[in-house]
Amino acid sequence: DSLARRSDREIRYVHMDGLRGVAALGVLMSHLFNHFFTAFSDPGSDDPVSLFFGSTPLSAFYNGQFSVYIFFVLSGFVLSAATSRSRLSLPSTILRRYVRLTLPMAGITLIFLLAGRAGFFFNGLVIDSAPHAGGIYPLDYKPGWLEWASKSIYGTYLTGDYLLDGVVWTMKVEIWGSLYVFLIWFVLRRKLFRMLFCAVTFATVAALLEKHSSLQGFQLFPLGVLIYDVSLWNPFRRLRSSTALVIGALMLFVGILCGAWQVKHPVLPGINLIVENLLEPLFGNISRYEAAQIGAVL
Repeated sequence: DSLARRSDREIRYVHMDGLRGVAALGVLMSHLFNHFFTAFSDPGSDDPVSLFFGSTPLSAFYNGQFSVYIFFVLSGFVLSAATSRSRLSLPSTILRRYVRLTLPMAGITLIFLLAGRAGFFFNGLVIDSAPHAGGIYPLDYKPGWLEWASKSIYGTYLTGDYLLDGVVWTMKVEIWGSLYVFLIWFVLRRKLFRMLFCAVTFATVAALLEKHSSLQGFQLFPLGVLIYDVSLWNPFRRLRSSTALVIGALMLFVGILCGAWQVKHPVLPGINLIVENLLEPLFGNISRYEAAQIGAVL
């Protein structure tokens, strides 16, 4: 069963734990490829082998941006499920979320802090084998306790940057996206109003956010809320199980193709053909990172 009941008020979506694991593995593979297999993460036209593999659907499984977008959609969904059944007040709900995000971030960055202060942040082998990673930090970089404390407690949530551990930029999106979800559920109790507001929020934020904004991906939280509300309606309930399975498999396949579109002009036909011939005439130019968001929702 995809739902594991732990109490009368709390339901855990077990299959989404599995999806989280796949997305987490995708983030890990993304960093490994970026640092050690750069040709596959950024294939050039002069390298036909890496260009070929970078054009296959397999590249979705090391596209870290795609995996992070999946996390954002999941957060909107599971936070909606939890909040809709919770008896906690709004301040208590926000405080619990803050603690759940902050403690792991502070713990993992503390390990990096101790390693850095002990002189283990750099060595020549790392710089030679992973020049991308070596270029991020100054050679004399030695993190301080004040930087660790301030960034872990509140700084990252405000700026999205954290030199000690750059990958926790997602925590800014998570905290503000979570706050949005909580406010929606506490203010808009009517399902129709909530769905309309989420749709407007998504369209507005998606239009205003620049590609490299530290809040990029925030617009996926209202989509997660929408998906949750639609799941309560269960649009597949009148379909035969085999038909619903085919539709789900097709959505999964197209979603993976969207997440795999990392090469601007892939040598293999893929989602770029669908976007360029079907979507762009209707919606205008669609970038690869926007296609990855579509894939995450699917």
